[in-house]
Amino acid sequence: MNPLTGLPDAAQLQRPGKATRLLAFIVVMVLPLGLSTLDPELGKHARFGGAAASIAAIALLLVPLWFGVDWLLRRQQLRWNQQMLQVTSSFYRRSLPLADLELDKARVIDLQEQIDYSPRWKTNGTSLPGLKSGWFRLRNGNKALVALYGKGKVLWLPTRQGFDLLLQPHDPQALLDHLRQLALSTRPA
Repeated sequence: MNPLTGLPDAAQLQRPGKATRLLAFIVVMVLPLGLSTLDPELGKHARFGGAAASIAAIALLLVPLWFGVDWLLRRQQLRWNQQMLQVTSSFYRRSLPLADLELDKARVIDLQEQIDYSPRWKTNGTSLPGLKSGWFRLRNGNKALVALYGKGKVLWLPTRQGFDLLLQPHDPQALLDHLRQLALSTRPA
């Protein structure tokens, strides 16, 4: 049991892989720098250093942006405290009371076999190869808060708040079992 999150480590969300982070680096840093070097007017109005100084200035502006994006990509966490499950995934965070989780309907699924539960339309989210985070419509039409980081088994968890959770922890069954255990232990006698 992790004392910081209140959940077993196996129940924690996976993080995006190196390939996803490399792609984000290319999009945020390499592509803008590369495109800026193609501008024939680059550095024309710079007082000192010409084009090299302009490229350095652009790089200095992009570095903090990259660190912010990289931090957001690695900001995947489930946290349990005070009868609430907090889901944090890139730009998105949502806290749900245990009573709002429909644990009796929840199940571990393989999205390659049960495609009705796979994200179809991004309504307010982030989507890169190896990462889907945020709000999506599933193929079955349900609204879902999604935290997926590759292929494999995921936990589909409907809620009483009008949306589903589609989460990819290291061990989806461990998370589901732990949440069910919490629900049993917090039931009034």
